[in-house]
Amino acid sequence: MKISPDRALYLSRLLLDRLSKDGKLEASVDRETLRRSLTRDITEAAAELEKIETDLRARIEKRRGEGARDVDLLFARELEGELRRHGV
Repeated sequence: MKISPDRALYLSRLLLDRLSKDGKLEASVDRETLRRSLTRDITEAAAELEKIETDLRARIEKRRGEGARDVDLLFARELEGELRRHGV
């Protein structure tokens, strides 16, 4: 799944706002550093997910003779397993 830099920035701001509202958390760095770190982590996670999806689609493409619906169901099931293996 591709994610635009604007979307990553938006998501990082949302996360930062939610984390700021939690009274149990105390930041040891300033807000901008934390936001940049969140943006980087979101971008890296999206890139990793895209790589997993690409590899999975390539593996499924090797299997011939399956209908489009079957491929979608197989992809969803296999993606769930891959994400579980990666600790998501």
